[in-house]
Amino acid sequence: GDHSHCVMVILHVDGRKPEEVKVQDLRRSDHYPLPHLRLQLHWGSTAQGALLSVEDKEERRGQNNSKPNSTHVEVKISKAGISIIEELPPPGERRPRELLFCNLELVRLDWKKDYQDQQLKL
Repeated sequence: GDHSHCVMVILHVDGRKPEEVKVQDLRRSDHYPLPHLRLQLHWGSTAQGALLSVEDKEERRGQNNSKPNSTHVEVKISKAGISIIEELPPPGERRPRELLFCNLELVRLDWKKDYQDQQLKL
């Protein structure tokens, strides 16, 4: 089948067993609650493209004595195609032309933040 808008999300939280969520179509807005992790996964289309987000549902009030908060996000994309298209079609044409197509494979984004430092790797 067509998997061009499908994504597998793997969440690693506090040393627990990884949680896998398969999103069949990022273009269709929906959410997936993960109450045992106190998280909620959201996805859908925006004017700029598809959006995928993780929302922390944990209450933070009264936790001044807890350990500092840290976050680690790792995104791995096996294949992605980026197309740059003219804003307007040339005179006499009905459709804009594709100016550039870039095919990317094995892209990895790694972002870490804790109370002392922030790192971004691409």
